[in-house]
Amino acid sequence: MSIVRDLMKRFPTRLVRTGFGYGSSVFPQKGNDGKDRQIDMILIVDDVQEFHKTNMKINKRDYSYSMRFGGPEIVTSFNKRAAGLFFNPFVETDLGVLKYGVISTERAVDDLENWTSLYLSGRLHKPVKFCTPQHPENSALDLSQSLPSIDDPIGRALRLNLYSAIRTAIMLNLHSYHSKSTTLDDVLLNICKLSYTGDIRTQGFEDQQKVNKIFEGSYDNLKQLYEPRINEMTGLEYSNGKIDIDTSAAVITKQVENMPSALYPLRIADLAPYDHISMKQYLSERIEEIVKSSSTSQTTFNAITAGPSKSIRYAYAKLKKAQKSKQN
Repeated sequence: MSIVRDLMKRFPTRLVRTGFGYGSSVFPQKGNDGKDRQIDMILIVDDVQEFHKTNMKINKRDYSYSMRFGGPEIVTSFNKRAAGLFFNPFVETDLGVLKYGVISTERAVDDLENWTSLYLSGRLHKPVKFCTPQHPENSALDLSQSLPSIDDPIGRALRLNLYSAIRTAIMLNLHSYHSKSTTLDDVLLNICKLSYTGDIRTQGFEDQQKVNKIFEGSYDNLKQLYEPRINEMTGLEYSNGKIDIDTSAAVITKQVENMPSALYPLRIADLAPYDHISMKQYLSERIEEIVKSSSTSQTTFNAITAGPSKSIRYAYAKLKKAQKSKQN
């Protein structure tokens, strides 16, 4: 059984819609086998307050002193702010040190479909390992299911998020009206970059080579995730690592119209068919604006909710990674 499934058992699983593990502890990267690293997880729950109320009884020590004192109501109020995630870092478990976040189903679906913060949706552009708890009537907990069903709102939103990532990466690769092809590698690298454009954590505070390490270390998984979907998309012809793009006005306009709503103000429809350079510039600026806003607010609230000792410990670990990456 995977580490994600084993860790899921420590939570009130009846209140968890689905969850996933990510990062180098789950997917080792080039030059980093993930050993002695914090394990990263995110849990998606229907009722945030009910989850924290129950989880604080089971895993009280996961929370900082201030959050324990405030109780589930205060934790829930923080959970609704910034990008909609509440994190408990440096949680000691039998399987290693864990950092986990909690987000409501409503906020998760909104970000996956509309890219309102590109925080959860950006994380889910990259490979992750899902675990979806099942509680059959009169049966024991079943953790065999990975991805949520396509009939589930989260399952549908996850699928849409991947197609949105492809469309956006393709648009960012159109250097002029005459650009009619790109490569799979360029598209995958662009996808990896999306949620780090404007992220304050990668501007001197985190590993400076993070995007390249994700791309290189997760390449096979990225290819497995996106190649079938590229083959399905209209306006794209894929063969042997090359993607030919239908750049006719009608097709490009349709691609843009199907992008997440946070990227699609009225004027981009006029730019799309004819002015690829201006459209690329607009998309880059808009993505940077979204990521900078959400990463700044989420990082601030993480420091408050984690408490001073864990926040200092976390910042020190990130600074060490940043310094190490600059030396490589």
